[in-house]
Amino acid sequence: MNFGGDAGPRSLIRNQIEVSETRMRYGIAVLVPVFALVGVCAAFSDEGQNNAFRRIVAVLVIVSTLPAAYLVSRIRFGIIWWNRDMGHHSVPRASTYFVLYADLGVTVVLATFANHELALYGTALFAVISVYVAHFVRWAETVVHMVFTSCVIAVFAVLTWRQGYHDIAGILARAATSVIAVNATLVLLRSFSAGMLTSYRTQFANANRDPLTGLLNRRGFELWMQIAEERGPGRSGVLLLDIDNFKAVNDGSGHDGGDTVLRLLSRRLERVVGVDAAVARTGGDEFAIAVRGDIAGLTRLAEAIRGEVAVRSDDVPITVSIGVAQLASGAHGKLTGQEQIKEALSRADKAMYEAKSDGRNRVVADVSAQ
Repeated sequence: MNFGGDAGPRSLIRNQIEVSETRMRYGIAVLVPVFALVGVCAAFSDEGQNNAFRRIVAVLVIVSTLPAAYLVSRIRFGIIWWNRDMGHHSVPRASTYFVLYADLGVTVVLATFANHELALYGTALFAVISVYVAHFVRWAETVVHMVFTSCVIAVFAVLTWRQGYHDIAGILARAATSVIAVNATLVLLRSFSAGMLTSYRTQFANANRDPLTGLLNRRGFELWMQIAEERGPGRSGVLLLDIDNFKAVNDGSGHDGGDTVLRLLSRRLERVVGVDAAVARTGGDEFAIAVRGDIAGLTRLAEAIRGEVAVRSDDVPITVSIGVAQLASGAHGKLTGQEQIKEALSRADKAMYEAKSDGRNRVVADVSAQ
């Protein structure tokens, strides 16, 4: 398990979002066969399908809306919306396939109409698809949808003109109405959706980050560990460390000096542990690290950290006391993942205070869970 990988910031934020998708899923699923009503009405109209082949094609598309509706009811819209433009590998492609099906399905049915003016009116249905596209399709695919539908509208406008029933100005007015309805709706809704998405991402990211150091805060740290354990249960460990005599640092250098020390320590911790660990500031001068490894490996890492943060050339010398603990296993395995994390943090906290009481600038490992 890589704490810096799939349990990273995107996953950390996404796992805090719970949106009921039931109404949306079934609402869209119901709307799919409703589209078929246009084809059904056209089948009984003199302006619709005027030969057997056209009717068969239209019927096949109409019948296909039933399995399509079922498949749409299974799409996870929340994940798609959240990762829509991020290229994240967990984004289902079902949404893209659905838009492709909808665009082609409407086009095929309209193409069976004997009256091309009626088909031109029917292109307004693309506006409904555009509402879906605005929220649940990537930007590149959105452009493809806009170009495709505009071309279809243009083709039906030309075919209507060739039938000779209307003047060119009237046809252009009809075509422009469809293009505006389809594309303006999409652009406006997508702009609003993108703004809301950016705002939510920023708010959730800030809720899990310490503003001074840029590290995770306690809430983000515990959630990060929980996600990592759910995706790859194993021997995870926690290190809690506290800056020795930090009050004296604040008294001697002022709060600005203290903030400088905190930021400096943050960068050094990130450099030592690398991308395979989560680093957090969980209190005023308290930091936490989550990483894989047995108790011996965790202790070695703690000693490496203790040596790395103490740099003689620093204007304000830094030393730390570190407590080490592993997530409980065996008899403690009955605890939930979140309970195991909290219990390990509690044992690491006791070990850290033992290190401070033993003279500071040392590492104490808790072995009670072994």
